[in-house]
Amino acid sequence: MKRTMLVAVATMVMLVCAVGVIAQMKVLTFKDGRKPLVGAVKQKENVYEVTTEFAQVITVPVDQVASVTTQVNPRSEYTGKLLALKADDVNGRYDLAVWCHDNGMHKEAKQALETVLALKPDHLNAKALIEVVKQALLEEHWDESTRKSPITPLAGKVSAAELMSDEDIMRIRLAELRSWDKVGIKFRNNALKRYIEIMNTEQDRFSSSEFLHKSRVAQAIDILLDRPDDKDLHKDILIRNNPSFMSTFKSRILPILNKNCASVKCHGSGTGAGGLKLYNVTSRKDPVYYTNFYILDQKETAKGRLIDRNRPSQSLLLQYGLPDDLANPSHPPVVGKSPLFKDTNSPQYLIVDEWIRNLLNPHPAYDLKYKAPGEKPATQPAQPDAAGQPTPQPQQPNTQP
Repeated sequence: MKRTMLVAVATMVMLVCAVGVIAQMKVLTFKDGRKPLVGAVKQKENVYEVTTEFAQVITVPVDQVASVTTQVNPRSEYTGKLLALKADDVNGRYDLAVWCHDNGMHKEAKQALETVLALKPDHLNAKALIEVVKQALLEEHWDESTRKSPITPLAGKVSAAELMSDEDIMRIRLAELRSWDKVGIKFRNNALKRYIEIMNTEQDRFSSSEFLHKSRVAQAIDILLDRPDDKDLHKDILIRNNPSFMSTFKSRILPILNKNCASVKCHGSGTGAGGLKLYNVTSRKDPVYYTNFYILDQKETAKGRLIDRNRPSQSLLLQYGLPDDLANPSHPPVVGKSPLFKDTNSPQYLIVDEWIRNLLNPHPAYDLKYKAPGEKPATQPAQPDAAGQPTPQPQQPNTQP
């Protein structure tokens, strides 16, 4: 028993030490936009000495550096969070599960949620999230196993011509970018320099130094806000991974729809029931996700919009999922259809509702080449002003939560 305790203590000490070592790694970003440098950093007079993971020492003049931030390895951060929890901390373990899920650590998220439900079996949020996590683990299994034994698509095959292009995906990422998104951004063709030159010409008080010290996300948002019609600049802002709105759509929203609405007998059929076709296929690549998102986002019927950013609770995505006696309006009659949500307190209803409420509003302009089947020009109801009259809505990114 004593030996076991000693081993456990030693292991915890090693984990804590490991967290500390990795937490010392820094990320240097440069004013000229070159690739950031990662390593252990020491400042000596007017230079930084950066020791990379390969033990290479690189000297960088201080005046070339825009920022120095701490890099934390998610797995080591997980270890630190786990060690800090008490055995009976239900809320802490649920928060850890959410963090793990958001960082793609689905096995660890599932373990944390199982512990939460063992401590508190009626934890509604944990019950909802564990289903999402299980779906994510299943998708990871599909991605890994498809290379060896392809799985028959749930609702037929889909060609690249039916899906959104990488160029259009980038346009949606730009339009939906928020200040708190944790995404990698690359500026190509001297985009930062070109923007600074334009702003120095147009604005007397523009500070290039202040701009260069901002994060990459903040710089991108500044360019989009200050130069909303400058497509030449926009195409040189590359967002390497998905903003938060799409991460949530992939992991929490589409799995709910695929299981219920996008079956081969419903909206996942060849033509799509009621003129709404969703791509419920084994591919888990971004074109499938963005195409499905856009199809839902632009769809408007005589009863309303599937996703109504002005009136989230009236989104047909929510109302059509409720039982007929609770829905307003209710889903058109379908033989054998079961409600997607039990009521407005259903965990899955709350997940979808929260996601819609967190989307940008007013709706940003996408300017896509892709057209969804049967697409009509997308419109959003104008917000009334103080006198009760509709007012035009600016199409620009919203940097406020």
